[in-house]
Amino acid sequence: MEDTVAEESYQLLAAAVVERQRAAEPPPPGPPQLSERAVDVSIDPSAPDAESPSVGDEHSPRKSIVQLRPPRGPDGHSRHHTMVPRMMVTAGLLAALGSPLFFLVLYQQDHFDIVGNDWYFDERGRKLAKAAVTAIVACTTLGWLWWTTAAALNARHRARYGVSPFFASIAALVIIGSGALLPQIVDSLDERPGDRGLIALFVVLLLASVVAFFGTLTAYRRSAGAIGASQRPWNVIIIVPWVMVALNLFAQFFTKAVGDNFLTVIGVVNLTFLGVMVLALYQGMSSFDRACIGRQMSHSDRADVPDFLRRSK
Repeated sequence: MEDTVAEESYQLLAAAVVERQRAAEPPPPGPPQLSERAVDVSIDPSAPDAESPSVGDEHSPRKSIVQLRPPRGPDGHSRHHTMVPRMMVTAGLLAALGSPLFFLVLYQQDHFDIVGNDWYFDERGRKLAKAAVTAIVACTTLGWLWWTTAAALNARHRARYGVSPFFASIAALVIIGSGALLPQIVDSLDERPGDRGLIALFVVLLLASVVAFFGTLTAYRRSAGAIGASQRPWNVIIIVPWVMVALNLFAQFFTKAVGDNFLTVIGVVNLTFLGVMVLALYQGMSSFDRACIGRQMSHSDRADVPDFLRRSK
């Protein structure tokens, strides 16, 4: 009997010792336990993208919400659309380059005739010519004003001192106003030759148009350099008109010396230069747009050595 009691006492003592050792040992490493305070899996019903599950189906997956947003650049700012106005400008200028074909069709249909250095339209030809010129001017002007405004707003997110969005619009008003007044002044000079007031007004309006035209191109050329776009197309657009003016001045001398056949050569050369200007303008506008959305690195970024190459030296 005493041996049985002693054996049970020893067993209870051994079990107590084992339990004490287990309590003293650290817990084995395992996956981290996430407490309810650390992770909040609740869905805020006030959130704009939260959806309450249906009553009949608690395990239905949450529907994804797709929001359409305007394109954004690397800095997070939204960009104004420029592709459509750029195509409008290009289409209008290409249509203007195709004007000789239009006049050729009118000439074959006896709606247009050339006598010496003068040309004449009949009633049908005059209406068609006015409609074509109006469509070309409207498409090109609206596209240019749209693109210049949107491109200037986009460039302000890339460069601190960019061209003003209103600069091209003001310049266009000056050019259009001067273009509307210059023919009237020329007609008045035919009636009153030698009028100094009309001559001075003619010179002022002509200079205002030239300054507004080249001032706009120069402003966007500088902005292109500021945002890292190519400046070469803008340089071509600025230089080619002066080359054309000089070429036509020399053409007057060769026309007297060689004959009127030289005018055909000059016309083809002028159309070639105009085609170069249209191509350069399209390239300049495209490069400007790519730089505004961050698809083109600036010249300083291309020239400098990257940081990881400097650190490896």
